[in-house]
Amino acid sequence: MTQSASFGSAIDAIRVRFCERTIGERARLDAWRKALAAEGDEIQPAEVAAALAQYAHRLAGTAGSLGFEELSRQATAAEAVAAAVADPSRSIDDERRALRAAAGALLEEIDKLGTRN
Repeated sequence: MTQSASFGSAIDAIRVRFCERTIGERARLDAWRKALAAEGDEIQPAEVAAALAQYAHRLAGTAGSLGFEELSRQATAAEAVAAAVADPSRSIDDERRALRAAAGALLEEIDKLGTRN
């Protein structure tokens, strides 16, 4: 096997592991999305949004590096909205709706990863 073929095989293996890990994290993202839809004092939207922003930032970079352009784009969009919701100085009702929509779009892209393996 040439060095180039070996490198390609290694990247393919990394892509497969990334897909598996990301699909495995889907439930956490869905839980955040549902928490943003919930009402009540026990829900802290800024905390949920901060966690989602951090996750989306990591996902955007890794997905983009591995060639998952649409997933990276959706994660970048979710991160931007999450950062707005996480800002405690802002009124967040509209942002919460936008973040739920962005998280939903991100979930759709994650679901597509399962069909790529």
